[in-house]
Amino acid sequence: MPSKTKKELLAGVYGVVKSKFIGCNTLELEYENGNKAIRYHYTDIITMYPNGDTELTSGGWRTYTTKERLNRKFNVWSNKGIWYIKEPATGNILTYFDGIKFDSAGYVKETKEIDTKHINRIKRKIAKYVKLVDELESIPFPDGGDCWDCCMRTKEGLTLGDATGNHTHLESHLEDGYLHGSIIYNALQEKGFNNPAFIMQRGSKDQIKRALRRYFMRRLLPEVQAA
Repeated sequence: MPSKTKKELLAGVYGVVKSKFIGCNTLELEYENGNKAIRYHYTDIITMYPNGDTELTSGGWRTYTTKERLNRKFNVWSNKGIWYIKEPATGNILTYFDGIKFDSAGYVKETKEIDTKHINRIKRKIAKYVKLVDELESIPFPDGGDCWDCCMRTKEGLTLGDATGNHTHLESHLEDGYLHGSIIYNALQEKGFNNPAFIMQRGSKDQIKRALRRYFMRRLLPEVQAA
């Protein structure tokens, strides 16, 4: 992934009094309110508060690189896509979740349990949905008749579904097997392809399937790492 400038990484961020690169697309920040943070791309993945608390988040991007950045301060790893973290004070193994906080002594302030049955059920539905790509004679392109939550966008460029944070339409797509051009385009764009239409025109089904899987996983199973 191309390296971004400090200006790009801090676009729309206010109150920063100090910043320095500590890795590719990774900044160490100090804010005027006393917070200190490690920022990877556009997310403060580690925030250290003046009272001694530390908060972690992937920003919804459960990637290998995000995990590596978190590992600079904490012990985080994954097993079958689910992230775990060691409680600094005790070494106890905890299920990681975005927003997990530790106090100044290294004790977790709240824990959450992961519903593995739900995770496996959604994974199976996504896998079945992605296989629909293999049945297509040609890749459909975005159309005004596609799901509105997928094809309509806000002025900021977000789909309606992402803008509202309501992804029930994606769950219904899995149930109905509704595969359309807009969702394929959105998935490829999020995967980092500058010209999704070119990939669709070429009929690159393997790339489309990987992008779709990642797209659904990130929205319906944010607690699981999407490769």
